[in-house]
Amino acid sequence: MRKILFILFFLISFSFSANVKIGQNREILIDDKPFFPIMSWVQPVALFEENIKIGVNVFVGQGARGEKPKEFLDACQKMGVYGAISIHSVEQKNIVSELKDHPALLFWWLPDEPDNYGRGKLPKYTPEEIKELYEMIKSIDKEHPVFVNFGSGLGTGSLPIPARKYFEYIPYCDGLTTTGSYPENAPGEPKEFFNKARAMRYLVRFDTTKKKPLGQWIGLSYIGAETQNPDPTARGPKPEEVKAQIWMCIVEGATSIGFFPHSWSTPENPNVRNYTQFRVTDDVKKEVKRITDQIKELTPVILSSDSAKKVNLINLEETDVNIRVKEKGDEIYIFASNTRPREGKVKFEIDQSIKVISVKVYGENREIKNQGNNFEDTFKTYEPHIYIVKFSK
Repeated sequence: MRKILFILFFLISFSFSANVKIGQNREILIDDKPFFPIMSWVQPVALFEENIKIGVNVFVGQGARGEKPKEFLDACQKMGVYGAISIHSVEQKNIVSELKDHPALLFWWLPDEPDNYGRGKLPKYTPEEIKELYEMIKSIDKEHPVFVNFGSGLGTGSLPIPARKYFEYIPYCDGLTTTGSYPENAPGEPKEFFNKARAMRYLVRFDTTKKKPLGQWIGLSYIGAETQNPDPTARGPKPEEVKAQIWMCIVEGATSIGFFPHSWSTPENPNVRNYTQFRVTDDVKKEVKRITDQIKELTPVILSSDSAKKVNLINLEETDVNIRVKEKGDEIYIFASNTRPREGKVKFEIDQSIKVISVKVYGENREIKNQGNNFEDTFKTYEPHIYIVKFSK
């Protein structure tokens, strides 16, 4: 009986249109509660469960296997997750009208990577074309955000259009993400994971409003023979590389994360096309689930305002560690990411207006002995750490 009542409560609570807003910290709010979107790109309904197992709570883009928009959102509602519907034409206004009050709708998605070449021109969609779509959606649905996703040039640094042109897109979206490149699958060595930090910095720079939610897509698979025979140096990501990229993005300001699990061939037969929307190794699945559980637990902290307390960071050796500092009660959370393939020690100097009591490393089952308000730690290549600093005034 208790189980039946729980199921009924869940179905009732998820049967009304969610109240979706954007908060003061670039965060998505659902019914006034902070929500960290963990997205997956264009997945068929048949693979929803596989994605949810690794922590996905938002599916972006309908029709992977011919699903209609309403069918797609109905499946999201049934599974207790949210969806984002792709809109490519003003002729799709009937879809916006039909689905604007759907309980599983989180936001609308404009044509993917409009800054890249496509449709026989560069950019694929001009700012004026994006404006037309945005204004059509907003004329019908003012309640749900509209997102745009830029291409991988923001990660590699090879922008397909002049940087100044990106600013023209910004008024016609409520949230920004970027593919940011998938460095493991890119040809050549070394793999440039700093691309993820670079891409986030571009998004922060482009959003002059300082209010739009930001995010980036993380590759989970060996992409393989998407358009041609893959480069022999391309490969799928290792678990620790996925971890490094996710936390690097969050340190740089991401308030959402997306996963790209598609694969066109296997590492064993890289030249034999064998496409699937989800091909992720077991070790990567396990690590992603661990990280997404951590993100969900830390969501109120991650999406809170940055702490006013100062933390001075000194790279003592060859590292290039960046930090983001949050605060909850009598604890400071320091999210730290080593953005370069170098190892070494880092020193943290905590605001002198407080007294540090202890330093714990979140998720690593260890403590660091502080020297007054200072402490040191070691970072491996691209390694992230999260410190919980307990203090008194």
